[in-house]
Amino acid sequence: LRGSWYGGSVVESPTARGAVRVRYTGSNTEEEEVSASRLRPQPPEVSPSEWKALACADTALELYFQQGWWDVVVAEVKKTCIAVVAPEYAKRHTVPPSKLRPRWSFDPASRHEPSGGWSLSVGGTSYALAAWREQAAALAAEANAAAEAERTAAAAASRPPEPLSAAEAEA
Repeated sequence: LRGSWYGGSVVESPTARGAVRVRYTGSNTEEEEVSASRLRPQPPEVSPSEWKALACADTALELYFQQGWWDVVVAEVKKTCIAVVAPEYAKRHTVPPSKLRPRWSFDPASRHEPSGGWSLSVGGTSYALAAWREQAAALAAEANAAAEAERTAAAAASRPPEPLSAAEAEA
């Protein structure tokens, strides 16, 4: 299906045409012959806390839906969920971040580099895996600091004013 990725394993070596037979994860019998160029390793696993700070309108992500990962684009980020659209099918879904992951690109020629060949693009900037993790950690730290400052300000605003000392009251 266009715009989607499914887990699986190779069960038969490439043919002269460059096709391989794969068996899909979760299926004991469903096999398909696919072009070797359509195969890639499993992308890096990352938690939503690592990437959610980078998610904004038009960010490319993948949605776990119908046992596969589908290309989607962020339409709106809400407090507890993210609305995404699958451009290939013009379908909108509003889901928790746990059902999403970054849309990784894999470059087989770079698979021996520290990034393992994986990169992603956010806001027009392309990041190798390590650089992206550094950027995501910095943004998450900023978001946490801002939230802490907001909680501190709210707590201070909710306290009653302290009584004036005798010297302040006389002045």
